Amino acid sequence: GSGMSRLVTERATRAEATQRAGRAGRVAPGMCFRLWTRGQDGALAAFPPPEIATADLAPLALDLAVWGGDPAFLTPPPEAALTEARALLAGLGAVEEGRITEHGRAMAALPVHPRLAHMLLTAGSGAAPLAAILEARAPVRGDGADIADRLRALRGRDPALDPVRTEARRLARGLPDRGAVDPGSALALAYPDRIAMRRPGDEPRYLLSGGRGAVMHAADPLAGQPFLVAADLDGGGRDARIRLAAAITEDDIRDLFADRIKIV
Repeated sequence: GSGMSRLVTERATRAEATQRAGRAGRVAPGMCFRLWTRGQDGALAAFPPPEIATADLAPLALDLAVWGGDPAFLTPPPEAALTEARALLAGLGAVEEGRITEHGRAMAALPVHPRLAHMLLTAGSGAAPLAAILEARAPVRGDGADIADRLRALRGRDPALDPVRTEARRLARGLPDRGAVDPGSALALAYPDRIAMRRPGDEPRYLLSGGRGAVMHAADPLAGQPFLVAADLDGGGRDARIRLAAAITEDDIRDLFADRIKIV
């Protein structure tokens, strides 16, 4: 509903509990203890929701645009979420009037989320380390929310980050070399709806270009920045919490999005 992902703790469904119980006897006789009552067990939902009902639909929407039509779904995707995904693709230049563009076909050929594909094609091979960090299954850690800390770590010698470096080299193949990449400007290409302007006041509260509010930990070094691009947020609550971001200047925002800025 917010266009963002969030991490929540929920009760297992009966189907999931049954599947997990089977693990107790997987290779030998075993025993499963369930830490809830029989009454609570009966109140559990029967099955988890299908992934299409909760997933980010931008990759699906891009595939559908390439194919040129909507298939018959066993479980149709939520109409509002699919409409939002298609609006994102239009904003990234992947579709025009519902039809796939050449840029969109090039995006679909890259093995990353459409947001990151647009960033790579526009910013060039210099943005590959950024994309690799954002796609990494084992996150590159940093002391705060600034993605620049992750980029510095990636340029170091920690062997634990070798898989991320390998992925960055793989993503860079075939992309044009457009020189050094500013992290904030590159992230703005991927997340134009998450450019954040600091609100007045002492608290580091931000207004995202997509309309949502966001907040950052007051002790974070980025908390004083007037403009940010939020790459990762927890979408729960009234204001999303910024977990990963990069600073960007107002001039860079105007250079990138001059034709989309409105004065209200």
